[in-house]
Amino acid sequence: QIGILNTQTILAHPEDVIALRWVDENLPEDATIAVNSWRWLGETWAAADGGAWLLPMTARSASTPPIDHIYNPDLFREVREFNQAATAVSDWSDPLQAEWLREQGISHIFAGKKGGFFDPAVLMRNPKVEMLYGRHGVFIFALGD
Repeated sequence: QIGILNTQTILAHPEDVIALRWVDENLPEDATIAVNSWRWLGETWAAADGGAWLLPMTARSASTPPIDHIYNPDLFREVREFNQAATAVSDWSDPLQAEWLREQGISHIFAGKKGGFFDPAVLMRNPKVEMLYGRHGVFIFALGD
């Protein structure tokens, strides 16, 4: 079991924990937050960075909730479809991608210390995305209307 803790399984760094506290204190309770993810096992998607802890630590909805979402067939399908589409996006600076996220019910984006397909530098070039938080490699964005 020595290999259980490795760079893929450590999701939240200390900087992510600080940002999660910020989310809890500053974002609306009904926020739905897009997070970086990766295909973990077969068709199962898992959050890839500190965003994995949004639901347990802040009670905010996330595009990829904790892994037990697989036991709800409808939620499992929804999470899988969202992540397949999100990982196929080649340019998050395109305003149409922010509109697509809004259509999916997303209000915010969490890009944690570990990183993933939500590249903060690219998101900052999207005119429909506003950076709310950016500290020590963790970024939180709001989607404009």
